[in-house]
Amino acid sequence: MHGRRPAGRARYQQLSPNLTPLRRVLKAGLLLAAVAAIAVATPPAQENGLRGRLERLVSSGQTAEAVRLVQSELQAHPDDPGVRREYVDLHMTLARAWLDQRMFAECRAALDAVRRAEPRHAGAAALQNALASASADAPGRIGDVDRLLRLELFDAALDLAREIVALRPDLSAALRPRERAAWLGAADDHYLARNFNESFALYEKLLTLDPGAGADVHSRWAVSLALALGESADDPPLSQDAAGRLLARAIDVLRRTNEPVLGQIIGGLCAERGGQLVEAGRAYAQALGVAFELPAAEQRKPAVARLRRDALERARGLYDAIRPHRRDGAWAAALGDVWKQKRSAHFDVFARSELIAERVADALEHHLPRVEEWLGAAAGRGAPPRCEVRVYRDLDELERATGATGAARAVTHTKLRGAEIVSRTMNVYQADPWLLAGTLPHELVHVVVAERFASLHDAPATQEAVARRSVEPADATARPRLALDEGLAIQVEPAARRLQYRRLLDAPRPALATLLAAERIDGDEGAFYARSAALVELLLKRGTTRDVLALAAAPPDDTWTAAFGWESASAAAGDWRRHCDSARRPPRMPLMILTEPSAEHRKSKER
Repeated sequence: MHGRRPAGRARYQQLSPNLTPLRRVLKAGLLLAAVAAIAVATPPAQENGLRGRLERLVSSGQTAEAVRLVQSELQAHPDDPGVRREYVDLHMTLARAWLDQRMFAECRAALDAVRRAEPRHAGAAALQNALASASADAPGRIGDVDRLLRLELFDAALDLAREIVALRPDLSAALRPRERAAWLGAADDHYLARNFNESFALYEKLLTLDPGAGADVHSRWAVSLALALGESADDPPLSQDAAGRLLARAIDVLRRTNEPVLGQIIGGLCAERGGQLVEAGRAYAQALGVAFELPAAEQRKPAVARLRRDALERARGLYDAIRPHRRDGAWAAALGDVWKQKRSAHFDVFARSELIAERVADALEHHLPRVEEWLGAAAGRGAPPRCEVRVYRDLDELERATGATGAARAVTHTKLRGAEIVSRTMNVYQADPWLLAGTLPHELVHVVVAERFASLHDAPATQEAVARRSVEPADATARPRLALDEGLAIQVEPAARRLQYRRLLDAPRPALATLLAAERIDGDEGAFYARSAALVELLLKRGTTRDVLALAAAPPDDTWTAAFGWESASAAAGDWRRHCDSARRPPRMPLMILTEPSAEHRKSKER
């Protein structure tokens, strides 16, 4: 291992490999890797020879010039086997690159060129056949996009829709409404996670595709922009032109809403970022409904900062009021104290309506094999007892029923007697906006970890392993390491949630031994989850999920670092420090508008 990710899947995949039409194409692409390896192994010509010139052109991004060069050489020397080999190697290399970029038309053209030069080229023929088969199957995969949308796996739905369109551009019209639904869901995910740079960028993309989207989408766009600008108030200033264009776009978007205060707050933020303090102060005061008195020059900056703080607090209040409607409609229904049961292959789901029981059971059955595959462990496959799942109305009812407190959105228990599973229960609530895509796979990780723990750990005769920290186990030594259990579970949540936790990483990081020894959460729960997720991310860079599971079940000692390739505890501590420092600064989407101000806005400015 030693700092290099081993073979095996370290990143959890929401989309099952057998769902993607590119599965066979990418498998065939392994042949291209072999071809490329052969090409690399071929001794290069001299620096000014054909290969040397081609390598310089390709490395500098002059792909078209490289193609023209090798074509002209082949025309001039059609019987030279060395020139023909360079021609084939170059086009196979380009085909591989274009396959990775989903530039399938270009990939097909490169493969055609290879087959013209070398009709029996096995790698090119296999890839052409795989592309043709995937293209033929593409229409049938539209139903898979619908299923992913139903499961609220918006990133995976968008990814699959893009693959289908890239393979079959003629299907773009059929997929357009599905892509819009996926863009909206992904934007709402980041909005709910308070990743405002990302929600703004995704809502902006959606509005370019669907300018007629509902007024609530326009309002969330504006809230996202206001709070993203507020979070970056201390960043370098914007040019007046950039600030003006951003404000002009906001005015256009806000025409569809009834939120004048948002426009005033955004106007103040744009003016302040553009260096116009007086205009910013006036806009903030207008948003707050207070008079603006021009302070003395030396007091101007702190006075505007105080107004900005109060205006952003007003925007945060609007954020709480303008939420996505993910759990409206049928999700808000509950039949009194009546429980409806849905029995699936591995779960008995009890909910207050048949529809919700069915949706939850469907999501659980979707996630279970993917969680098992990712963790390298099978749980629940025909082994009693079945997992009982209770879906409560709301968080209050969940807390009353389970005693959960704090940030818990679910409580899962696995009761063990030795290595035997006595019972498994999962408790969630239907109003949870992350229920289908985040909470259920998160809890399934706890179920699988608890079962794997039972098989790895020399368990006492009777014990209860609790897969949430809400209820204490009977024997605190007989449970997986809490930080690893939670850190693994966070890896299967949507990208928006994972980014939210990275942003919660705080500067004072605990020592690795302290974090691994934690048996309960003391203090800031969000910070604990963020640190746990960061720790597992670091371990998965150096090992597999099975390695992490083994550590989760291992008794405390000082030798575990060697299993992950560290030469010493101090080397592990240094990597932990650097990883946390990097993770606290995740790359963010830019505040960039995709459309110019409308003609209506330009006319109003001219008047």
